[in-house]
Amino acid sequence: MKEKTIVTETHAEHRILARGLKFGLNFPETEARVKLAVYAGKESAFKHRSHDHKTYYHYFEDNLSIYVICKEIELTDCIQTTIKTIIIERGRE
Repeated sequence: MKEKTIVTETHAEHRILARGLKFGLNFPETEARVKLAVYAGKESAFKHRSHDHKTYYHYFEDNLSIYVICKEIELTDCIQTTIKTIIIERGRE
């Protein structure tokens, strides 16, 4: 399996900061959770699905779900994953 390279767009960084603070998380902690959701690779079955991009999600023990909308481009040596935006919610999918 190819390695994923994660690139975060400026809009997504602002969303990580704003949404993380709303739920009591600092920027590095929220960013780590976003990357964990992408690396885990679990695609959302029905919530927050994008027509053009993949939506990954991960549920955390503190009752937060993080949805990460990404554009993926498969290169010869890796998969470049560009984070477009994130959504943070309380509860599970």
